Amino acid sequence: MAEETRKSDYSIKSRWGDDLHAVSRWRNASVRLGGFVPVVRSFLRLYSSYSPHGMRLTATDAMLILHILDSKWDEGAPRVKTAVLAKRLGISAQQVKKYLRDFKNFDIDARYNAKTREYEFDFDQFFQGLAKYAEKKRQDKDFGLEVKAEVK
Repeated sequence: MAEETRKSDYSIKSRWGDDLHAVSRWRNASVRLGGFVPVVRSFLRLYSSYSPHGMRLTATDAMLILHILDSKWDEGAPRVKTAVLAKRLGISAQQVKKYLRDFKNFDIDARYNAKTREYEFDFDQFFQGLAKYAEKKRQDKDFGLEVKAEVK
């Protein structure tokens, strides 16, 4: 009789093995040299339906978040100037500021530091809320987030 076991598809080690050096996974040299941004899969799959306060993230909001996360280098909050985000997104700095004002609707704290002329971002509440939402979606077996049974 086949034994069914539940194994998370989301475990890094189950997907990559002991070689956790992600750069070695890319064959294309330009991708390897350009680097990458680690992103929570539930964010990619659920950002367009997640609405903690009645508003949903747009694709531009999501790209803005990815560019902000690309500015995170250590345990501290990511910090970046609006001009840098505007250039990366191909929009004006004023448009970036409008998107940043809307971040409060998604439990993302964007604080402006006049001394450094950068915004500092706190995503803790956002990702905590997203994790709860993703768990609900997993239980509903929605958006491909369910844990799949494997037969040995």
